[in-house]
Amino acid sequence: MNGKTYVINAKAEYDEVEAVQVSGDIVTRAEWIQTLVDAMGYSEHVVEYDEDELPYTDIQEHENLNAILLAYANGFIPENGETEFNPDESATREFAATTSVLALGFVPIQDVVCDDVNEITYKQEVETAVAMDIFRLDNNKFYPTRELSQSEADAAIDGIKGIVDSEKIDESYESDIEYKEGVIELPEDCTYSVDGNRIFLDDQNMAEKLSEGTILVLPDQTPYKLISVTSEDGKYIVETEVPEIEETVDSIDVQGYGTMDMSGFIPAEGVTLVNTYSRAARGNIADASGSLGGPGEIKFDLKKSLGDGELFGTFKIDLPKVLYKADVDLGWSGFDVNNVYLKLPAEIEIDGGFKFYQNDGNFGRPWEPKGGIFELGKVPVTGVPGATVYVQVAIYYSVEGRVHMVYKLDGTTGIQVLNNRLRMIDDLNSKLELPELEASAKIGPRVAGLLEICNRWDLIDFNASVGAGFTGTASVPNLNLFCLDANIYMYGEISALQEGVVGDWLDIGYTWEFWSKDNSPLKKNWHFENLLKVDECTATSKGTIKGMVAKADDRSAAIKNATVTVYDKGNYNEVASDKTDANGNYEIKVKEGEYVVIITADGYISFECDVKVVANEEQYIQTFLLIDEENLGIYGVAEGTIKNAVTGSVISDVQMSFRKGWNKQDGDVVLTTKTDSNGKYQVDLPVGNYTAHMEKAGYVSNTLNIIVLPVSVMQQNGALVPTGDGLPEGDLRIVLTWGSSPSDLDSHLVGPAADGNGYFHIYYSNKQYSYNSTKYADLDLDDTSSYGPETTTIYKKTENGTYSFYVHDYSNRGYSSSTAMSASGAIVEVYVDGQFYAGYPVPTGKQGTYWHVFDYNPTENTITPVNEFKDGITYGASQRARMSTEVQFDMNK
Repeated sequence: MNGKTYVINAKAEYDEVEAVQVSGDIVTRAEWIQTLVDAMGYSEHVVEYDEDELPYTDIQEHENLNAILLAYANGFIPENGETEFNPDESATREFAATTSVLALGFVPIQDVVCDDVNEITYKQEVETAVAMDIFRLDNNKFYPTRELSQSEADAAIDGIKGIVDSEKIDESYESDIEYKEGVIELPEDCTYSVDGNRIFLDDQNMAEKLSEGTILVLPDQTPYKLISVTSEDGKYIVETEVPEIEETVDSIDVQGYGTMDMSGFIPAEGVTLVNTYSRAARGNIADASGSLGGPGEIKFDLKKSLGDGELFGTFKIDLPKVLYKADVDLGWSGFDVNNVYLKLPAEIEIDGGFKFYQNDGNFGRPWEPKGGIFELGKVPVTGVPGATVYVQVAIYYSVEGRVHMVYKLDGTTGIQVLNNRLRMIDDLNSKLELPELEASAKIGPRVAGLLEICNRWDLIDFNASVGAGFTGTASVPNLNLFCLDANIYMYGEISALQEGVVGDWLDIGYTWEFWSKDNSPLKKNWHFENLLKVDECTATSKGTIKGMVAKADDRSAAIKNATVTVYDKGNYNEVASDKTDANGNYEIKVKEGEYVVIITADGYISFECDVKVVANEEQYIQTFLLIDEENLGIYGVAEGTIKNAVTGSVISDVQMSFRKGWNKQDGDVVLTTKTDSNGKYQVDLPVGNYTAHMEKAGYVSNTLNIIVLPVSVMQQNGALVPTGDGLPEGDLRIVLTWGSSPSDLDSHLVGPAADGNGYFHIYYSNKQYSYNSTKYADLDLDDTSSYGPETTTIYKKTENGTYSFYVHDYSNRGYSSSTAMSASGAIVEVYVDGQFYAGYPVPTGKQGTYWHVFDYNPTENTITPVNEFKDGITYGASQRARMSTEVQFDMNK
């Protein structure tokens, strides 16, 4: 090299790390999480969740509930969509390794290499755990499914505590920066001045040592790379440029506490402070008045016009100390980042929010999202020479409508690169109140930290935004009441290594959303009336949306962990959401109104369905059928027959209009067709879920939810009720339809006898009930060969009791554990006054052959959905006679 010959002899030695000997009791998942939370120092934190917002269904009464919630909220537990945590099951080595890495905030970078790698799900997290000596390989195997023993848990916790301890600062530590051979350090007694990239020297001996390419470090530890040296009037003029850190520094070994130098506060554009040192320091600016208190205390009274609104409130940020450490080697073989971190212990208080300007007391237009960052300024941190820290403060806002919030947050946030591995440092605790709200918002502080070496190089950098957010739906149930249902949560995000040289060396830059609406440590559903929080809405009660999500080609195959999200149909704000359980079931409570439900699941095509919710009623939704996403964009086929609901005859020339989604009454029509002379239709559409709107003169218009698959595997039939057939005004017609199996479902109507003595029962063997030559009810049509329709009509009501409608699975009579009817896709539709009133899909995933669909109160003219599977048919509220003992079956049916 450069004309010289070098001989390099190298000897590599290593110690084989022994695996931890397995001993002691087996540790459960909950026990491990509790131990991990304790080791991370989170035990004193409290997580607030409403009962219906708990992330798992099996932890509510568990003794380690708070630890599990803390782990979930802080991202310790991998997101795998499971609705059960199984707290008392044995923890596995992979579970412990993965949660350790997530708890420590490491950013995994590569898969583990071992003999049983194919048995590992979280390969990169396991690799990090092994690399950081939290877990060890045993004969080049990890044994991911092996139960975690107490000895392995103890060893892992020791490793975790060692990493946490690496954040500690030694106040007596002598920091130092070693420069490369050949770098010249200017003595402190040497006279010099600096003007931009020019250095002026008086010392001739020093000037003669300098040549092109020499790196000169001034007493303040700022390095310069020489371009040329000239003399003029007895002074030496040194032209320079900024050197690279790799050619200047051999090693960096600095650490310490920095304090906020409030006298050096650098205000953002538009922010002016007239006195930055005295206790009465105040700022007179157009948008905010600010004060600088003790070390690290910044307080702003803000009133900032932003677009059509105003950001307002009091913002106080207290950063008493900033912790930093840098231990980096830059040798001939490259760089080695042993330990570099920047940590900001902070206390933040906010009392403020955002509001739109009003016109004559009213909002003159729909609310539109607004958002951005309002910079306040940055503060230098005094510390060890050669290492400078800047802290930037700002307010982050993203709002719709008006919001006013009060919250306090304290803890620590920052980043660390340990042994060339990036990890996020996050130990935050928060309390929140939201006294008034309209629509949705996210408002909070934004704090940025930058560690600068030798006044030249940004070694590491990060930005942190934390705060409160909510989504909500507003309504005005009467002139005197403004209601808002709000989903409250905390948000937090750190972005790191976007600008510093460590990010360039390691080729990583990372953004980590450590709190979101899904895993916030605070998740509440609050109700506001006239901008005041109340326990429950005084204007309307809630109804329930419930149902099941299953595979399109097999409605008995439940899909667990599907996400069912409910949006207000008027403004499309999210109202509530739920995950399906192991049986594919979900249940969501919302106030009365019209909604759009969107169903998503990994590996399936998502779709939406319109739902109308009635207060105090359960709205059981037709089973959502999801199609494998590998069929996305493929055209498929749907076909079926449309029949007269009263006579069972086919109906030709029915106009059918198709829209994307289910229960859609409006929106774009994607295809139209007509039934042929045999009442049949067939359509070719992209695979998915559609609503078919059916209409023909002389019939009540109706809709049919269909599914389009790559290959038609089912008949999707519909029925229309004829108009003008003599049905008296105010009475009911009930139409039952279903799929191909079972072949025979029977309609049963039980109602009060006209003479007030007991109940009548209409079904296939007793198709009509009459009294004194007057027909009160009958079974107009009985179907025994699949699909239906079966139609039951109440021609004349008696008001001395309650009617009940049931469906019986005749095909599987005697098999009480049968699920055939539950999987049949049956729907009962009710028509009142010749108009469609409601549809009741059969509950899916149930056992039994008797389905109690609804009760009808003729006095109040109200229908109450029941939608439950029963042991038999009940004759009235006080009589418990069952069908099995009252009815003689027709064995030849």
